[in-house]
Amino acid sequence: MIKAFSHSLSPTSTMVTYSTDVDELRLGFNDYLRYLDYAGRTPCENVKREIDEVLSLQRIMTDNITGYRILHRADFTIEKQAVKIGATSLNIGEKIVSAVNDCEYMALFALSAGRKICQKIDTVSDDIVKSYMVSSLGSMATDRLVEILKSRIDREIKEHNTLRTGPHFGPGLCGWDLNDLFGFFTLFPPDFCDIQLTSAAAMIPIKSFCGIIAIGTNFKRDASSCAYCDLKRCFKRR
Repeated sequence: MIKAFSHSLSPTSTMVTYSTDVDELRLGFNDYLRYLDYAGRTPCENVKREIDEVLSLQRIMTDNITGYRILHRADFTIEKQAVKIGATSLNIGEKIVSAVNDCEYMALFALSAGRKICQKIDTVSDDIVKSYMVSSLGSMATDRLVEILKSRIDREIKEHNTLRTGPHFGPGLCGWDLNDLFGFFTLFPPDFCDIQLTSAAAMIPIKSFCGIIAIGTNFKRDASSCAYCDLKRCFKRR
């Protein structure tokens, strides 16, 4: 049991960082077809070869990194449209508040698929199709890293049989103000997970993600944030 589940924790709770073995990413051919909205169709041989080549780039993402800290409900306050952690107020919006209001713990996390995959995207930037395909792989990797993180947390809390991870959300999604990235990262040490912010609130490396994960007794393990999202053209709705 990690220290992060002590009820006496303050907002300086234990921070954990780790790298995921690339073999654990397991981004497969069918996963990729679905991401490209190709599910149910058979791509031609040329496209198959292109996809296989892109999927092989998973092996270069050895510099991926994930970091998180877990807070007890006593360490944060959920208000009408925000979560307040110490002196930091995160304007997550009413939709996300309704999704996480019953949580007993909250995980704050940041992760990156690494700089190598972003460098690869840059090297193929003159080829718009290849650039999109490699970029999509990087986005898929960040999604998978979130799921791996949630599974890791579930294993850590397994002795608390009623606790489960719930939906996760990040700045810029579901009404959460993107500019909250600046406040969010004050809750971590500088350059946490080797992520930097630009003045326009973009994360570098570009294939990075951060946010919160609700943890409590009223969540199902497969709880999704999709029910709270208004993005009509998201591939997960297809």
